[in-house]
Amino acid sequence: MENQFKILECHDDDVISFDQELLKYKDFKNKLKNKFLCQIDYLFEKDSNDQSTTERLFNLILTPFGKLNLSINLNSPLEGEKAEILRLGSNKWEKGKIRTKLVIEFLPEGDTVYEGSEIRMSIEFSPDEPETICQSASPLDDLRRQIQEIT
Repeated sequence: MENQFKILECHDDDVISFDQELLKYKDFKNKLKNKFLCQIDYLFEKDSNDQSTTERLFNLILTPFGKLNLSINLNSPLEGEKAEILRLGSNKWEKGKIRTKLVIEFLPEGDTVYEGSEIRMSIEFSPDEPETICQSASPLDDLRRQIQEIT
């Protein structure tokens, strides 16, 4: 079956089983953000000359031709990674694949890097089993029932 990824809609207290860990959805998102920030720190850590990541970014985006906008992405594989979701009120795990994308942009503002940059996050899920759509009764069933009530 072809993967049908859709934006994951979860409550913060829903549980995700991913990479041999059980996490509430809100904790899963925080862990992703923290991992992303650690990767950014690592990227700029080598030969840092005791500069903070922000200072290193500022030095990177200043060029003789002006200031550069810098965007850093962290994407999971396109095919996704195995995961399971236990939603509040559900009595079974929903198996499938999860795909993530995190982006942060560093935009220069004046003589400093804009520190209000936010991490944009997209989390998608593709269930192993397609969603079952409840087959509603025929529209004629209501009409038949009404006729039977009258007679």
